[in-house]
Amino acid sequence: MAYLLDTNHCIYLMNGWNNPEDKLSNQERNTVVPFSKIGNKVIYTFKASIGELIYGVQRSKRKEHNLRKLKSLLLAVPPIPVTRSVWAVYEQTKAKFMRLER
Repeated sequence: MAYLLDTNHCIYLMNGWNNPEDKLSNQERNTVVPFSKIGNKVIYTFKASIGELIYGVQRSKRKEHNLRKLKSLLLAVPPIPVTRSVWAVYEQTKAKFMRLER
């Protein structure tokens, strides 16, 4: 099974990586913890999300720091072109994460 992360989940991963679990926000914890358990499964994000993340980096006060975090994220979570089958994976993944957040 493949996983498809939206922009918010990418942000939670970027902000939550390498932090102790007790220091994570609920959103970060609900993304980072399952992500760390996925193992060898394939994980992607949308190409549009990359654009949104770059925009966020450019608006941030810590551009260099956040750009390094984004580059690290893209090594682990590459972008994928969006097709109908990709949307189906996205819907399944989002529903799974939403159940975890409850």
